[in-house]
Amino acid sequence: MADERPNTLPPLDEKGFPYDTNWVSILQFFVTESDQAEFERDMESMYELAKKQPGYIWAHYGRSMIDGRWFVISEWESYDEMKAWEHEPTHDQLGDAWKPRYDHGRDMQNRKLIPWYRPDKPRKAWTK
Repeated sequence: MADERPNTLPPLDEKGFPYDTNWVSILQFFVTESDQAEFERDMESMYELAKKQPGYIWAHYGRSMIDGRWFVISEWESYDEMKAWEHEPTHDQLGDAWKPRYDHGRDMQNRKLIPWYRPDKPRKAWTK
């Protein structure tokens, strides 16, 4: 039996994004072995700073068990708040300082996503 509910997208704002939606940021960094300890210290300080930013919901970071790759995954209440964090002065300066230190030929990778939540299910405690 066919679903009788209309299959329409939510209304979009002037940027083409759905109104009132959270955003997830996924970052991948390739850090040389000699820089791992310093990178981890900087990650922890940025994690603590991110938690104080408007729109912050949650974040996790960690190192791959396979190589020197690090991941940061964070969720924000809006696109604008996520972008404001990217350009927060301390965060911006530290990011610029690390760019030349990433593993040669394997610079930072960055993805932005809109999470999908089942409308008939409550969100898990770590999302909101």
